[in-house]
Amino acid sequence: MAEKPTGPAAAYAGPVAALPEAATPAEAAPWPATAELEPATAWAGLPGVPTQVFRLQAALDTTVSGVRGTTLALPANAFAYADDPEQKAVAGTVEVRLREFVSVADMVLNGLHTASGDNLLETGGMVQLTARTSDGRSCQLRPGAAVLVRLPAPRPVAGMQLFRGVPTAATGRVDWQSPRRALRPRQLRAGAPVFRAGMPLRLFLQRRLVCSEATLRELRRSPQRLRRKMWHEGRRVRVLAAWKAVILLDSAGRARGVRQTAPPTPELRANVERAVAQLPAFLPAYLQAPAEKQPRQRRRTLGVKPPRLRARGVVPVWLTVTKRGRILVKTDKGRPVYPAGIQDPEAPNAEAARQRLGKLSEQELAALETRQLGGYLFTASSLGWLNCDRFYNSNEPKVLFTVRDTEPEDLVCLVFHNLRAVLGGTAAGRRHEFKKVPRGEPVTVLALRRRGTELEMAMTQTAVGGTPLSGLHYQPVTPAQLQTVLRQLDHIGQPGAGGLSSR
Repeated sequence: MAEKPTGPAAAYAGPVAALPEAATPAEAAPWPATAELEPATAWAGLPGVPTQVFRLQAALDTTVSGVRGTTLALPANAFAYADDPEQKAVAGTVEVRLREFVSVADMVLNGLHTASGDNLLETGGMVQLTARTSDGRSCQLRPGAAVLVRLPAPRPVAGMQLFRGVPTAATGRVDWQSPRRALRPRQLRAGAPVFRAGMPLRLFLQRRLVCSEATLRELRRSPQRLRRKMWHEGRRVRVLAAWKAVILLDSAGRARGVRQTAPPTPELRANVERAVAQLPAFLPAYLQAPAEKQPRQRRRTLGVKPPRLRARGVVPVWLTVTKRGRILVKTDKGRPVYPAGIQDPEAPNAEAARQRLGKLSEQELAALETRQLGGYLFTASSLGWLNCDRFYNSNEPKVLFTVRDTEPEDLVCLVFHNLRAVLGGTAAGRRHEFKKVPRGEPVTVLALRRRGTELEMAMTQTAVGGTPLSGLHYQPVTPAQLQTVLRQLDHIGQPGAGGLSSR
């Protein structure tokens, strides 16, 4: 096992450990799901996408976040040993291993392409997800269990589905099969902030907030005192003061500060800050995916709850002081909040985000509650290869496109210009073939080969046609130069540029 990274590699650490809905006192503290890096190699020994290792306690609901933005919500008791016919829940520690493939370089150098059989796909990113116990035994999801997967997307497009990757013996590549539609908002249930055996956040704060006699007298004499009543626990109470506080959370659900809008007195401001500082790590609000369809009796036997995904980085609360000096706390009942730019105060732009939050007005703070999720949500009922794609539909006829004068061990692929897609060629003697490609599609043909210890690359832009392409001109290239070329190719095909078929 690789050691915990330091320096630049430490940026890969970013797990979130959440609590189950009814944790016992012994389970109250979140399990430290520390992330580690294990190096991986890609084609011809070049640096590959590293494996991120998260250690978590199998009996707890846990959310982990990858360095490229993938978020996985893993329900408690979801894992079983892969060789266990009874599929009993694994106890103790489970190592969840995640690899994220989101760029052209990731796909090309790891032999991945975007096709389902002979159908071209437009991709939004791929991941490889595996699990095993600390002693190396392979794990799988139990029947009825599912992982809630959030794949990031700066500009989400319609029609994306989650495909399952199946390795094919003929080509050695992963073929994408069994698509599942993305979850719609009405399929998700929002949960309120909970922690410590299910105690609501408002009760935790309310029990720790007090108003002194001096402050109560000051409020009664203040010309700004309120003269209205509110309902609380079935009774109407008179309110002297009211204000709003926004609790800022980090990726592990720990409070990292509070921003209060116009608290009535300095003492009340300090009381709120002390109470927030006592907050344990908790599950702020969450989205719960629908349960996998199982017979009712089978669901009770399995005991696996639907997965839950942490859904906010700030929690607003409203505070009031009654005529008798009692401080009441109200939350927004867990409506999902997705504030842009400040979801993780420990991210690289964390300090700027904290400074922005401190300068916001009450109206601007309200505007943070955008209720927009930037990305795609899916449920996956199995581990392994997962790909966020949609079928690419073109009215052009499909042709066999051939690249000549290549060797079987060469890596030859097409990078499309009008959509985010990569196709790998199939070696056939001294040529590589690409089946059923839409005629006229602008592509970049990229070919890589090893000659001794030297890496060579050939690249040319063309339009797909029935005429074979020949005359590739190879040139020596260093791994650093190859990475630069692949980064440039990463910008030519973006999601949403091509046609769509929602099969």
